[in-house]
Amino acid sequence: MIPNTFVKSQSVPPAKTFTLDFDTGSADLWLWSTELPATTTQGTSHTIFDPSASSTFENTSGSTWQISYGDGSSASGTVGTDVVNLGGIIIQNQSIELANTLSDPVSTGYQ
Repeated sequence: MIPNTFVKSQSVPPAKTFTLDFDTGSADLWLWSTELPATTTQGTSHTIFDPSASSTFENTSGSTWQISYGDGSSASGTVGTDVVNLGGIIIQNQSIELANTLSDPVSTGYQ
């Protein structure tokens, strides 16, 4: 993983910046989202992605995702697309996975 690598969503000015850990073992780009329960997002240092605040986000109807890690933790949710700026490279229609369920230690240990 490459910690503290930044990705900037260009969907709504001003763009939001998200800190990502690039996991070389998967192709998933998933974010903490407003689909998570408030009890999970309260007090977190994570930036929460709100798809309703993005003028370019499109929900991918019926699409879901799930990932499991070697430590037994997992995350899952729904899928949509948006415009992403990754280090100056603009990616149109990038699939973004919105977390609506996180298990420990994903929900507590990865700040």
